[in-house]
Amino acid sequence: MYSHSISGSSRRLVLAILLGIAFNFLSEHDRTGPSIAVAARVFLRAGVALLGLRVSLDMIRDMPELNTVLRQFQVRENHYEQIDFNIVEEERPPMIEVPAYREKRGIVD
Repeated sequence: MYSHSISGSSRRLVLAILLGIAFNFLSEHDRTGPSIAVAARVFLRAGVALLGLRVSLDMIRDMPELNTVLRQFQVRENHYEQIDFNIVEEERPPMIEVPAYREKRGIVD
């Protein structure tokens, strides 16, 4: 449905994640183990979260405009007929400003 290419900064992040996975064996050594453990817990998780956020924001930005046509299908004599209704966007006032609402709620000026 949506096709996205990975930007330069995202490529670097993916490369860093793959390198972290590839060099995970260093975490078994006494000298490098504690540092690798911190990097695995903090930096790797933060990188994955930031990458997911980046993909989500790109997908939201690239979404198509919403259509203002409502399509309804009705059955008429053994076939379907499509009926289009245009949705008119209009600004509505706050309910407190509508006279009928104020009258129903007993709000007096």
